[in-house]
Amino acid sequence: MDNNSFEHINIDPERLNTSSESNIPTNDDIDSLDLKEQKRERYSQDTKYRKHLAIWVMWVVSIWLATVLLIIIAVAIWDLPMESNVQITLLATTTVNVLGLAYIVLKGIFKQ
Repeated sequence: MDNNSFEHINIDPERLNTSSESNIPTNDDIDSLDLKEQKRERYSQDTKYRKHLAIWVMWVVSIWLATVLLIIIAVAIWDLPMESNVQITLLATTTVNVLGLAYIVLKGIFKQ
């Protein structure tokens, strides 16, 4: 996932003045800043954390789906002993997890 994946999010660059000319101290104590600068810094941090979370969820969901697919294929090819209710439970919980994680991430990124 490249950095251009989030270009559709409208962010005012003036509000995110992260240049070296900023008055934000380098000691990471944003509580010592005035309220406007605290809001700007926290908005920037929230944006970083949301991007990190979206990438993490993408990888976790992809790996989980690949693992479940491999299990289902292994059961079909090598006729491994797995009861049908176990397969149904595996597929159902996988579907719920994928949809739930995607919903949480998308709700966090695209607030109403």
